[in-house]
Amino acid sequence: MKILVISDTHGELKTAENVMLRHDDVDLTVHLGDFYKDAKKLEELTKKKILAVKGNGDGAYDDGEFAVLETEFGKIYISHGHLENVKSGFLRISYKASEKGCKAVLCGHTHKPVDIETEGSIRIINPGSIGSPLPGRKPSYAVIETSEKEIKCEILTCDEESAKKKTYAPAGEISAKLNYSDRF
Repeated sequence: MKILVISDTHGELKTAENVMLRHDDVDLTVHLGDFYKDAKKLEELTKKKILAVKGNGDGAYDDGEFAVLETEFGKIYISHGHLENVKSGFLRISYKASEKGCKAVLCGHTHKPVDIETEGSIRIINPGSIGSPLPGRKPSYAVIETSEKEIKCEILTCDEESAKKKTYAPAGEISAKLNYSDRF
């Protein structure tokens, strides 16, 4: 199975749309939150199904805000990561994945791309942010491929041509982003 993984669009959809259209050979796109409504809009724009979870920017404060994806490699735990406090490390999210019988995790929230394996042999993949990268970073995303034996991950950055220049959001959107930003 080939999966495109994006996270933290934060209302900036052009780059994500371009990436989705460029990777038209994937079996599934996963959106890891912030903002859930962006995933729904991207489905409309690209006519492709997206598996999406909510993040802190969506007001998600319930431990039920995750999904488990069945692949030939095994189960993959999907969460934005704020409820598992991934900004402080991956121990909690790897425990949750293990409790659910998962062999890998897809999470966002930190806006930093990561591909590591924890001590408990849980693979952690964070694509970084495609819509609101940290200063000095380019928008990024991941393409993963699963087989019965392994999960392969490639974290890619967007070139300057495909990256949409940052625009100012209407005042209501700015206050909404500030109200929910980095609470966890």
